[in-house]
Amino acid sequence: MADDAVTFNFLGTSPLNVDTKGRVAMPARHREILDTESQGKIVINPDIRDECLVIFPVPGWVQFQEKVTKLPFREDIQDLQRHLIGGAQEIEFDSAGRMTIPPHLREQAELGKQVLLIGQGKKLELWDKARWEAKRERWKQELKTKPLPPELHSLNF
Repeated sequence: MADDAVTFNFLGTSPLNVDTKGRVAMPARHREILDTESQGKIVINPDIRDECLVIFPVPGWVQFQEKVTKLPFREDIQDLQRHLIGGAQEIEFDSAGRMTIPPHLREQAELGKQVLLIGQGKKLELWDKARWEAKRERWKQELKTKPLPPELHSLNF
C-alpha cells in the first residue's frame, strides 16, 4: 500500500474526560472521519517513545502494521513488533460515540480523568492532560536552548 493511499485529516487538540468505566467520547469531527473511513472501528496501541496512546483508523493501522512486519528480522525489531502489534487493541465505538480504553492501555499511558486527544494527520494521540502539559513545557524550554532540526527549516513556518 502506498504512503498516500490512506489520507485522513485529524487536526487540533480536544480536552476530554475518561469516565469510571474507561470510556472517552470521540469528538464529532473525528468520529465522522472514523465512521466513513473505518466503519466506527479504531486500533489503539501504546506509543513506543512517549507515554501516550496512538489511535489509528483501521485502514491506517493496516498500512502501519504492514510497514512494521516488513522490518528486518532482528531481536530488537522483534521486541518492537511485539510491543506495537501485540499491544494493539481493536475497538468499536458504542452507540453514544464513545471508545472504551482497556485498563491495561490506560495504565500503560497513565491516563487520569482529564485527557487530551491530539490530531496528528493520519492518526490521533491520547495523552494524560498533566503529562502532556509537562512534556510541552519541557519542549518549549528545549526550543530556547537547542536549534530546530534542519529538516524543519524547509517548512517555512
